[in-house]
Amino acid sequence: MTDSWETTLQACNEGWYFADGMCYVMIAGYIDWNNSRDHCTSLGAQLASIHNERVNGAIVDRFDFGWIWLGLSFVSSVKLQ
Repeated sequence: MTDSWETTLQACNEGWYFADGMCYVMIAGYIDWNNSRDHCTSLGAQLASIHNERVNGAIVDRFDFGWIWLGLSFVSSVKLQ
């Protein structure tokens, strides 16, 4: 990993980490996807959305906590019976 996390920390709030033009933070603890999204919104942020392998690697290296929520969601268009 490059020094991109460390050399641009001033671009992000304290405790947040910079990668590829965006700031990221890990919130410890488990909450479901909807509440995670709402918590991010309350911080003026969004759940992470990974657009390339470099950012994916940086997030995995920095935030290796196992399960994390990303900004993806699934809405079924199939009616369950």
